[in-house]
Amino acid sequence: MLVKKIGTLGGSGVKKFVRWIYHVVIATATFTAADQGQQDANSNLLYKGIVFYRAEPTGKLGFLDNKIGLYVYWQDSSGNDWSNVWKWK
Repeated sequence: MLVKKIGTLGGSGVKKFVRWIYHVVIATATFTAADQGQQDANSNLLYKGIVFYRAEPTGKLGFLDNKIGLYVYWQDSSGNDWSNVWKWK
């Protein structure tokens, strides 16, 4: 996470996620995301960003291949959080 100025945060990264059935990998996909967020006076965080998905087109996660999403992520000072991703059409 990069601190750009007081109260403003930003980040980017690449992650891999795996779909398992009975300890056997049946599909993998990756996503690249970038976001910018703010922290309020109560230490609550709100991030808004974009995510790009890649997967084997014929695999179990193939529906994600070449998809783009917009997301929000919120976390309160106690660590409770929620997020939502909307498919870009």
